[in-house]
Amino acid sequence: MTAVQDLTTGLGTAGGVAVMGTLGALILRTTLALLPGLDASDVCAARQSPGAATDIATGLDQPVRSEFLTAIGESMTLGLQTSLGIATAVVITAVILVLALRRRDSQKQ
Repeated sequence: MTAVQDLTTGLGTAGGVAVMGTLGALILRTTLALLPGLDASDVCAARQSPGAATDIATGLDQPVRSEFLTAIGESMTLGLQTSLGIATAVVITAVILVLALRRRDSQKQ
């Protein structure tokens, strides 16, 4: 029984991380703004990952770099907040479901 529990816990954790990470990356890609002073290829590369975005930012002039780093941070924050909000909703839904099922089972007895 322990092996099955370990397997399902591992699969659930990996699935949750994959879904939340994908959602965060999707939000980063869709919300990262095209700033004046950046060409479209830099923005396209920056949308691939936060690391690529910070690498691109190091080669920019100071005013544009500062604004771009702020935009990266805001996009990442929005992605994290959205992912955590969805995870919270899933957990709350699971708790409500468990409580409702326990109540139903206790009424049957």
